[in-house]
Amino acid sequence: MIDNIKKVLGIEGLKMDVSIQSKIDKNAGIITGVIKLTTLRDTQVSGITIKVMEKYSRGRGKNLLVNEYVMGIKQLKQHISVKKNEEKFVDFEVPFQFVKSEMDQWQDQNFLMRGLISMAKKAKGVKSEFYVLAEAQEVGTKLSPHVVKTFIME
Repeated sequence: MIDNIKKVLGIEGLKMDVSIQSKIDKNAGIITGVIKLTTLRDTQVSGITIKVMEKYSRGRGKNLLVNEYVMGIKQLKQHISVKKNEEKFVDFEVPFQFVKSEMDQWQDQNFLMRGLISMAKKAKGVKSEFYVLAEAQEVGTKLSPHVVKTFIME
């Protein structure tokens, strides 16, 4: 009975790791990497969803605003069997589209505004963080295993 509860909750179940480059060119339009799957008991994976995300934050303290944007998404609809103490590797490619804010567009178009816009962004605490989110659909569990890997967008 305890084993059934562990399986439903994903305890001792599938573990994931993602390997990607630490720096990605924003004009590349594609991210490639490898997902490593391991487990302490035999399991089945019905698919994997991979998202390229941007976390855009501005403001400070009580005025902090955070938005998350999906830059690209890929669903791998393949059935994968992972045996106990076995490592499985899944290669992936996710196309993405980098979208510039209005301020960034003005900054690129007008070199006179470049310094002023940079100062305004620093004053407002504007920053973007980029990451890859991979989530596996493990057969028989309620809680899907997932992993987040951050990278730098150049």
